[in-house]
Amino acid sequence: MSIDVSSRKNRGSYAAGVRRLCAALFCGLVVASCGMGEMSNGLADIENPVSRRLNWFAYLDGADIRRECRAGSDDRVRMVFNGRYMDQVQSYELTQDGGAEVLQTHVFAPFQVNRPFGLDGIGEVASGRPRMERLGQAGAQALWAALADSGAFEPAPRGLWLDSEEFYWIAVGCRDGAVFFNAWRHPSPRFAALTFPEVLRRYETSDVAWPRLDMPPDIMRQSDIRESEVPHFRLEVRPEGIKR
Repeated sequence: MSIDVSSRKNRGSYAAGVRRLCAALFCGLVVASCGMGEMSNGLADIENPVSRRLNWFAYLDGADIRRECRAGSDDRVRMVFNGRYMDQVQSYELTQDGGAEVLQTHVFAPFQVNRPFGLDGIGEVASGRPRMERLGQAGAQALWAALADSGAFEPAPRGLWLDSEEFYWIAVGCRDGAVFFNAWRHPSPRFAALTFPEVLRRYETSDVAWPRLDMPPDIMRQSDIRESEVPHFRLEVRPEGIKR
């Protein structure tokens, strides 16, 4: 049996139970016990739903990238799109694998927007539907150029607040042996001027649609899930990263 979350008809106890189960899995990302971990196992900490709960804020701040970034380090960048946290979160990581430029993609969502969801998809929710694509030199150069055009290497705006119920991008990485961090919240002129998301769209092969910026409020808040069951958090941005 599947549940079409674009429809609000026939909300029986079974449907509510499945929604709560899926929400509980996804809420493992951020709960009351979530802390600024240190991402000691790198990406493995984000692909495991248990350790993801403890490392999500550190992941957004690039704790593992900061720890490894030094003169001579490979260039890498992590880009995270918060498409309203309880609707969809998309993460992209450009790294090098044997000298090749690789883009790793994860999509975290309790329900994929406008798609039916069944119990057979719970594993995908937990793992983030990981994918890996080889960009090639031209693709990597296009992405780095778009990041520069978007202001990723400039200091992040001090005092910017990122709300889990809003749309925003975060980019953190290591370039020429130095850490960079920035964030963009919608709506704003800075967000509207971003160009690297279009480069990501060009090269990614995920079959999960990107959330629209004109979507109605959070899917969970339109359902019969109680307000107290929906996680909510705010992050304060400083020029050098997320305030701990």
